[in-house]
Amino acid sequence: MSEMEKVVGYPPCILGNNPLSSGVMSTHDQFLSEIEVFLEAEDMRPTTFGLKAVNDAKFIARLRTGTDVTTRTMDRVREFIRTYPKNSKARAEARVA
Repeated sequence: MSEMEKVVGYPPCILGNNPLSSGVMSTHDQFLSEIEVFLEAEDMRPTTFGLKAVNDAKFIARLRTGTDVTTRTMDRVREFIRTYPKNSKARAEARVA
């Protein structure tokens, strides 16, 4: 299991390589990468994520432009990801079908 999988519970999906193993990724980039993996896995829009995780629709847009966040915010976001029902959209579609 990769470091990213241990942190967020989702496999890395960054162009087929795991940047965490190379040791060149900044904390900011690693944090944003964790969120991007979650967004892809859950098919969630960045604005929806920002609103649900930290009550800020522009949160991801700001992160993508390089804005730093506090460790408290990082903890809140990681807790949101950790407790969010994995693949909730797939489960909801399965219930309908």
